[in-house]
Amino acid sequence: MPDCSLEDALDKAEALRERIESLSASHECAIGASLGVAAVPETATSATDILPIADAALYAAKKAGKNCVMASDKRAGREAPRLATIKAKAH
Repeated sequence: MPDCSLEDALDKAEALRERIESLSASHECAIGASLGVAAVPETATSATDILPIADAALYAAKKAGKNCVMASDKRAGREAPRLATIKAKAH
């Protein structure tokens, strides 16, 4: 998701997990999802390495008990620029 911070991606992933879990009632069985989240530049250096980093977070979510969302560890000193900050610098 372009221009999406790690925190925003976590929120979206959690909303998706909750919607999937809500299917449990209509299907009369437990349904859940584990999701791993990563973002450039906060957790990955490029689009090339983001998939294995998100995959590692997915396995951490499964190990944590399943049906949850886990983020990859942030890289040292890396915070994603906010869109408002980018626009402010362009003026």
